[in-house]
Amino acid sequence: MSEFNQEELEEKLHRKVSNLTMDGWRIVDKNEKRLECVLDKGGDFNHTLHVILTLLTCVWGIVWIIQYNKNKPQRMRVSFDKGGNYNEENMKS
Repeated sequence: MSEFNQEELEEKLHRKVSNLTMDGWRIVDKNEKRLECVLDKGGDFNHTLHVILTLLTCVWGIVWIIQYNKNKPQRMRVSFDKGGNYNEENMKS
């Protein structure tokens, strides 16, 4: 098993985080010394607007539920160990 130096591991972390941010993830915390990064996605939701639309139309509640499930808040930690292995851990937000 080959060991990577710190610079190579930092570059791998940078590339992975860059790819994830292109997919809509936002960086919450990044620690290059520990080679890990916490990212989150979703959760941008205007509940007030959906309450008003549901009260006005009575059917909008279905759309509200579907949209909320598609945009649920997600959080994950990505990291690399000294051997260069990628780890991804889903977290509760």
